Amino acid sequence: MNNPFPGMNPYLEQPELWHQVHNRLIVAIADEITPQVVPKYHVAIEERVYSSVSDNLLVGIADVAVSQGNDSSQGVAVMTQEVVKPKKVSVPVPEETIERFLEVRSTQSGEVICVIEILSPKNKRSK
Repeated sequence: MNNPFPGMNPYLEQPELWHQVHNRLIVAIADEITPQVVPKYHVAIEERVYSSVSDNLLVGIADVAVSQGNDSSQGVAVMTQEVVKPKKVSVPVPEETIERFLEVRSTQSGEVICVIEILSPKNKRSK
């Protein structure tokens, strides 16, 4: 049966599956090109890790404070009695992203000759 979705494969674009496909493809490419470039070059699987963090958000204000009393040297705990209804907020969760890629380096100088990256749903930019 022909692909009912010309130009794309929805099964590979599922986020749960793509991570494995991407990693296996990186290793397969490294295994394929390594015998063709040794001994002059070596192929290394590298990764960059970054965290996407949005703006800092103050979720709440403390309802207990500790302060120094004027007539006593001991700290005094003061609790507010004001009743405040809880408020629902969306808290941004930092997401760690790991992108793997290949580097072909000269064995003599260590200079990067070529970088090979594989396009994935994570590193695609929308128009």
